Amino acid sequence: MSRAPAECLVFISYRRADNAAGYSRSLSRTLKKAFGSARVFRDISSISPGQDFPDTILKMLASCRVMLVMIGNHWTSVTDADGNRRLFNSGDWVRREVALALTRDDLTVIPVLVCGATMPSAEQLPPDLVRLTRLHAFEMSDHDWERDRELLIARLADITGLQPRIHRYRRTLVDRVMESVEAANRARAPRHQQNPGWVWLLFRRLGRWLKILLFLAILLFVGASLSEEFASLLARIWENLLALSEKLLPVPAD
Repeated sequence: MSRAPAECLVFISYRRADNAAGYSRSLSRTLKKAFGSARVFRDISSISPGQDFPDTILKMLASCRVMLVMIGNHWTSVTDADGNRRLFNSGDWVRREVALALTRDDLTVIPVLVCGATMPSAEQLPPDLVRLTRLHAFEMSDHDWERDRELLIARLADITGLQPRIHRYRRTLVDRVMESVEAANRARAPRHQQNPGWVWLLFRRLGRWLKILLFLAILLFVGASLSEEFASLLARIWENLLALSEKLLPVPAD
């Protein structure tokens, strides 16, 4: 039984011998979570064994709205058994599917650059793929993969008009957290702003000093067991900090 979707939203084109193949697999999983498995097509995971490969590819291309052309460092240079560049073979399926997509005005083709790859020049491409060089590419880097992935999902949502499930969940979660924080701030603000009170102000200003004094008290205790000179030094530091805290933290008059 066929596992290929009846209708495709995003078609992922990649070359298996290119180092972008692994990235295409990871991106495919993410997009399926965002838009649903039936809306994302990647041949190796969407075509069942024994299924007509060319027929399925053509059907998915006819129904998809976006093609992501995954381009790694070897996308243009992979060769066949005779040493000829596969991209210049008219029967090469990567070439055929990209060339077909470029002829459709209702299909958005997005070159996706990974592994530090750059857009190929017109001289590196067969004539039916030269138009690819005119398209603005989307770069995905390893160190910003999460951010780039989210940006790409947002771009696909804009093109298709579909609301990704991942984004809907995350926005709802963020909204709930922000609403809770804002509600807590609104509940606290009037009380502190109208009549903070010297006890509240003293508590706020004592916070960092209490930590310092506690740390020095521990040092004083430990140092006393080590040497008298070290204990005497810590005692002087302690006295100076107490004197400084009294100057910085005057108790307000009633």
